[in-house]
Amino acid sequence: MNYTAHPYQSRNDLYQIGKLIRRAYARQKRFNAWSFCRYDIWALRRIADAGSFNDHSWQEYFQLMQDENGLLVGAAFAFDNHHWRKNPEPYALIVDPDHAQLAKVLFDWAESSGMCEIEVLQGNTFLCDLAQLRGYTRSNDFMILREKILMDTPHETVSLPQGYSIRTLNQSEWNCYFEAVHAVFNRMDTPQAFASIQRAPSNVHELHLNVVNDQNQIAAFCSVWLDRENNLAEFEPVGTVPQFQKQGLAAALIAYACNRLREMNCSQVNVASWSESIGANKLYSACGLVEYDRLYDWKKGSST
Repeated sequence: MNYTAHPYQSRNDLYQIGKLIRRAYARQKRFNAWSFCRYDIWALRRIADAGSFNDHSWQEYFQLMQDENGLLVGAAFAFDNHHWRKNPEPYALIVDPDHAQLAKVLFDWAESSGMCEIEVLQGNTFLCDLAQLRGYTRSNDFMILREKILMDTPHETVSLPQGYSIRTLNQSEWNCYFEAVHAVFNRMDTPQAFASIQRAPSNVHELHLNVVNDQNQIAAFCSVWLDRENNLAEFEPVGTVPQFQKQGLAAALIAYACNRLREMNCSQVNVASWSESIGANKLYSACGLVEYDRLYDWKKGSST
């Protein structure tokens, strides 16, 4: 088959990559490192960077590949960590499993553009072997990918302490939400970026859930994103503000979110967490989210 390649041209390219991720997951869920949720959030933040802050620098390092019918079947791009920018930047590789041979072509392009770090799923032995053959070494820490089957499972008990309730937020409360996320993850969002994220294909307004106390303070949060094509949901982010921890708030919120997804006939929910995040991993395990794969960084010329 003949393929054609082109650089980033418009935001439509971003949406086409999102469709590729969903289509590839349906074929082989353990092939691409990026989930639909992670990608949607990243892509809509970049649209906000371009539209609100006139930052187009992220558009410089893209390679997209189409098949003979014009269907996007592969993409590689450099991605930064926003306020925690790396130098050089890591790269993402997205490939349709039916066109796995494109991985070598995209590796060549990315390395010619300066790539020395890439993420690969442990379950994708093809890409793991390819990275190792090209001189990359796997990191010691990793992201744990977990899943929970919801279809044909009973509703869960939602146990909240007295004085707490679960609800969504209105736009006037966004800054309170940003402060709560900052207290947990030490990152602060902007109204422009958050407004852009609300336009993501996987966004569902009523699934941005929060535990609030009777003083209307945000104590815990859990946003749920929905891949409608695969009937799959994902939690991102999930957290409890430090002063409200050890009360079971996040566990109650996850149970509530799972019940809402059951009512929407969603078949499964996923979540990712760092291997070193002891509290998060205990929480997800206790809530019935079972590990199904691991996501590692591979760096060229580094040692474990």
